[in-house]
Amino acid sequence: MAVIFVITTGCERGEPENVSFENDIKPILRRSCIPCHNPAISQGNIDLSSYDAVMESRYFTRPTPIAIAGNPSQSRLYIVVTTGRDGIRMPPEDSNLRGVSSREAEKIRVWIKEGAKDN
Repeated sequence: MAVIFVITTGCERGEPENVSFENDIKPILRRSCIPCHNPAISQGNIDLSSYDAVMESRYFTRPTPIAIAGNPSQSRLYIVVTTGRDGIRMPPEDSNLRGVSSREAEKIRVWIKEGAKDN
């Protein structure tokens, strides 16, 4: 009897690999988030205009960063683009901004999971 081993990679499961902040995440933020979360407006005390701003942003006065390296399920940045709850989901439906697609949300998740690096 032959034994067959199947080895899967993230790519085969549809998970993006080697997600880059500059090439993958920043364009998503620029289109869907930065109009309301920038140095001039920073709604919720969140500025998403640069890597440093993302890593320094805290939701209002909460002590944890919005992107917790290695932990997407606790990262507000990931939570708000994937939740179905009105009032939490970003961008809000009543904004003129295009929402984050499931593929883009997955890139955000993987980027955070990979350590939320400035790459």
